[in-house]
Amino acid sequence: LPLPTHEEVLVCSDHTTAEEVILLWKRALGDPLCYRIFCLVNAEKLPYHSCEKALFELQQLSQRKRDYRIVIICSNEDEDKSHIVSKLQAYRRPVPGIHSDREFINYLKTHFIQECTEDSDSDTETTTSASSVDKERSCVRVVTSERAGMGKSLYIYRLTEDLMTKTSVGPHKVIIPIHGPKVTSDSVVNTLMNYCDNTNATIFHLDISPNVLRQLDSILFCLLVLQA
Repeated sequence: LPLPTHEEVLVCSDHTTAEEVILLWKRALGDPLCYRIFCLVNAEKLPYHSCEKALFELQQLSQRKRDYRIVIICSNEDEDKSHIVSKLQAYRRPVPGIHSDREFINYLKTHFIQECTEDSDSDTETTTSASSVDKERSCVRVVTSERAGMGKSLYIYRLTEDLMTKTSVGPHKVIIPIHGPKVTSDSVVNTLMNYCDNTNATIFHLDISPNVLRQLDSILFCLLVLQA
């Protein structure tokens, strides 16, 4: 199965607008083959006025239309605070069986692990991938520790050194600091856009501060899975 895309999933925050939600409705109801599942995630974070407007538009758009798939997901802890959940209570369904963590990991690996493309008879400067220095050839690697000073930066430095032995064309590493309580996936993407013309093998080091842990899951999901 392919990874979901940013067209199919909207991860809500306190700042998500009704217009963003309505665009998701329109994509779901206008899906020509009616086979994709569209998801509104963290629905409990939607502001009240955004919920009201989005629900009104959904009612208008879905009249006499049944062949669409929309799933609205919210946290169990905050569902009693969610206006959109209370309004759609009649459509509530039990959560189906969830795959194990190992199955999720294997699924992501099928998309993150890159096959070897280097050719000894060709110009390795143009064929070397940064994933070649990873132990599993994955283009994504999470490096964590319980406390500071445990060698995370050193590990990344060693990977960079290894990449430098494979290709002399830089930049070999770009550090993107992710600090502050108000960081979003959009702000990270805007920084990455500065390197969109870079075709060289590069390690992008997302240096994540502990004070962004609250929104870290959403940021990484948007960047790595939705790629947006």
